[in-house]
Amino acid sequence: MPTDQTTPPASSDVTPQTARALVVPRHGGSDALSVTDREIPAPGPGEVRVQVAASGVNFIDVYQREGVYPIPTPFTLGVEMAGTVEAVGEGVDDVQVGDRVAQAMNLGSHAELAVFAADRLVPVPDDVDLEVAAAAMLQGCTAHFLVTDTFPVGPDTTALVHAAAGGVGQLLVQLIKAQGGTVVATAGSPDKLETARSAVRTT
Repeated sequence: MPTDQTTPPASSDVTPQTARALVVPRHGGSDALSVTDREIPAPGPGEVRVQVAASGVNFIDVYQREGVYPIPTPFTLGVEMAGTVEAVGEGVDDVQVGDRVAQAMNLGSHAELAVFAADRLVPVPDDVDLEVAAAAMLQGCTAHFLVTDTFPVGPDTTALVHAAAGGVGQLLVQLIKAQGGTVVATAGSPDKLETARSAVRTT
């Protein structure tokens, strides 16, 4: 029987035209969240499209979803991610397709595919897992700022780190030790104190 020319090709031959994203259509509680299929975004001049491997979940997501930090709706949630560059826009020279990258504080990371300005991305070394890179971006920037800009930590520094078993806390412990400082840590339980001690041992 002749092939019907109007028959669509097999699904394996179809290039996906949409990708999923976690969208906030209106401000509110967690019930306001919607996983939505949206048209795959094209990178504009100076932008790249990233296949997101991991996206960090942070308290700022809650504030943005609830409207405490007002953002016009609808918007795609998430401000931290790591992934692989899938396409580049006009004028992008420093980032190439296939590069492993990460970013923080640019909206839209809770998606399978997301577009970001190329100059807001940082390279991820080959020996760093993309999930680790995504988890370290926002908390890592916070910890780095505290030990360099807020107070330059050095060999004569003794620093009290509260909640030392948390994400920022563990990074602070490691950065302070790496810069020669002494850490006095607090945590909410013996197990959490052991987590903080483990952070010291990995420095």
